[in-house]
Amino acid sequence: MDSNKPHYLSRSQVRRLTGLSDEQLNAQMANGNFPDPVRFLEQPEGWIDHEIEDWMCGREDYTPGGAR
Repeated sequence: MDSNKPHYLSRSQVRRLTGLSDEQLNAQMANGNFPDPVRFLEQPEGWIDHEIEDWMCGREDYTPGGAR
């Protein structure tokens, strides 16, 4: 497998990784504070894994698993 090829995450995977609810995820995207999903023909949407990782690393208030 090509390690430079992006891997795509489903909405449920992104929610699990970030700890964000659907409402929070939608609000973050609407405000331009979260990577936009990539649209597919076979699947409704997906996020590029490294963009989500970069977003998580850049959030000062982020804690793994969404713990507060």
